[in-house]
Amino acid sequence: MLQPGRGKYPACGRACKAVYSSVPFDLVQDDLLNDDWADGDPAIEYVKLTPEQVAGYNRDAARTLIQVIAVQLGGAFVVALISGLVAGWSGAASALAGAASNAIPNVLFATRLLFGMLKPGGTSPLSFFVGEFLKLASTAFLLLLVAKLGQDELVWPAVLAGLIVALKGHYWLLLLKGSYSEREASNRIAHDNSIRR
Repeated sequence: MLQPGRGKYPACGRACKAVYSSVPFDLVQDDLLNDDWADGDPAIEYVKLTPEQVAGYNRDAARTLIQVIAVQLGGAFVVALISGLVAGWSGAASALAGAASNAIPNVLFATRLLFGMLKPGGTSPLSFFVGEFLKLASTAFLLLLVAKLGQDELVWPAVLAGLIVALKGHYWLLLLKGSYSEREASNRIAHDNSIRR
């Protein structure tokens, strides 16, 4: 906070001086002196969720986790089928190995999150970040294992295609949900129009 008689920079050292020296002082002073958020805004009301609302949010989150895993696995099999048609059995196996190197850690992490939702207090943010780190580390380890074990038989474009499809499973789900929602909305509009006639 700016203090009278201490110069034009807050008392936080060189870092603040570097930041504040690049901004016109009047803007900084106005922002620091007129910060209503620091005093607590009485107009903001926090809503406490009921247990039913929390259960609803957890149910939706669990459904989305399961859908992402299903889309990842479905995409892996589609890429394996296409790779098998193009490059034979080794292409199909390579695509499955690439997808599995990401899908297996994702399934384990999603299972951990699902079981965490069942606990009364839920999971802590720390356990989420540790789980995410372990998921990334195990994905890298499984990719190295695939490269080591399948040295001569591996079809790298198929491995990369399987890995990319598995990595982007949540995007595929958004595409599927978006097209499903649009189709559902157009069907609902057509149904409403037929009732009006």
